[in-house]
Amino acid sequence: ATPYDGTQLVYCRGAVGTDAATGGTTWSVPCDMTGGSSGGPWVQADNTATYADAVVGSLNSYGYTGVTYMYGPKFNAETEAAFDSADTGTLVAGVVTSAP
Repeated sequence: ATPYDGTQLVYCRGAVGTDAATGGTTWSVPCDMTGGSSGGPWVQADNTATYADAVVGSLNSYGYTGVTYMYGPKFNAETEAAFDSADTGTLVAGVVTSAP
């Protein structure tokens, strides 16, 4: 959604907090992205990290009108198990997937 049209790579960077409206169950980060940014990964790494050291800790999920923050779920061990299951095509922690 405006002002973004998909022709530029856009990112947000800032201190991660929590969404008080969810009782702190989701993350927040300063960001003015608009509709269409959902699913974009939140990469956690310091300035000396390599791509192999980076960790995806959340993803763009929702925002509030007039608020310049983006919100996303807190990834945890269950999230990692679901990813691993999808990546390997195996049954992990009760998550059923098919091989690629």
